[in-house]
Amino acid sequence: MMDTRLTDADISLDQITALNAEAWALRYTDIRRAIELVNGASARFDRDSITDPVILQAVAGLQLNLGRFHSQVGEYVIAIEMLQIALDLYKKLAGQRDVILTHAEIGRVHLQLSNYVQALEHTLIGFEQSGTEIDQELEAVLLYNLGALYIQREDYS
Repeated sequence: MMDTRLTDADISLDQITALNAEAWALRYTDIRRAIELVNGASARFDRDSITDPVILQAVAGLQLNLGRFHSQVGEYVIAIEMLQIALDLYKKLAGQRDVILTHAEIGRVHLQLSNYVQALEHTLIGFEQSGTEIDQELEAVLLYNLGALYIQREDYS
């Protein structure tokens, strides 16, 4: 069978961005359609052969949203798989912020699964990688996850 997955030369950034935006807009009204859109687009890519960092960034964004969407509907194992793919793609790029945000998302899913060790690990990795240059949004996300983790463990100190 012939492999028909796309490389960065086969699809434009505008197409990926438009599809991702459409799926994001559907996330509260038709989450299954949002998953279908992003999953269909993501499956078309051979992620290992993408060389353009802009396209790689956009494809990583598809994976991040796919993980978020699966988490939203309680499909946590699939969510972690998709978020891990996003994390691996973001690590190929120089964008530390996206790596930290993805660690926070993975930590949040592990928290939903009561996997407290993994939730804490990903949250702390996010803090560690942020160093002293963390922006307020990322800090808020990480602190929220950390607080939720301690509440779930009934450690209110």
